[in-house]
Amino acid sequence: ANNIVSFSRQTAPVAA
Repeated sequence: ANNIVSFSRQTAPVAA
């Protein structure tokens, strides 16, 4: 589900 986070938050690609 890292893809969705990266798309939603370009600043924090791994902010899950």
